[in-house]
Amino acid sequence: MFGTNELVGKKWFANAPENKLFVTSLFFTLQGEGPFAGKPAVFIRLAKCNLTCSFCDTFFDDGDWLTFEEIESRVYSTICDYWNNQGKAAPTWAINGFNSYPGVVLVLTGGEPLLQDNISPFMQRQLAHYGAVQVESNGILDTIVPEGVTLVCSPKCSEKNGVAIKYLAPSKTILQRADCLKFVMSAKQDSPYSSIPDWAFEWKKNNPDKEIYVSPM
Repeated sequence: MFGTNELVGKKWFANAPENKLFVTSLFFTLQGEGPFAGKPAVFIRLAKCNLTCSFCDTFFDDGDWLTFEEIESRVYSTICDYWNNQGKAAPTWAINGFNSYPGVVLVLTGGEPLLQDNISPFMQRQLAHYGAVQVESNGILDTIVPEGVTLVCSPKCSEKNGVAIKYLAPSKTILQRADCLKFVMSAKQDSPYSSIPDWAFEWKKNNPDKEIYVSPM
């Protein structure tokens, strides 16, 4: 965390086991930002990242290789445990039978979740089971994001000695596919994170029905 994580590329996952994802953590909470802010959400945090942002406050350097079925089982247990700890049964909007969560958003994050190619079939598999499926990416990598999945592109900056220099433009494929952009904002006026890059406004102009969100660093 704090920019000290191991920087890896897709080659790190070249020999990934079939139908498995490298998962750091899984938890049930409220989504705090972006298009589903305020919605109950299951977060699956995938391990590893292709950037080392100095302000990063999240651990994702290690985890467990889990099959799709193991992840689904842990999701079910996690939501049930949340309500059991309050002495209640999970309501039908949260659980309508195993692997059926009509009122819950599945959020896939990281690290950089699109490092793992196995995420594409996993997302496709989950679309029928949640009210919505969201994946958040820094946008640099070209990985197939199935139709129906909400792709939140959260661009980041290149850095030198822990100082942000300029925004890394997302790949054309991801930028075209993105359902929205989300920027972390800094109060430091000399930081590129204090403003939104011009290309983002051009993207909004070409996609008037899509949104740009911001959140504090």
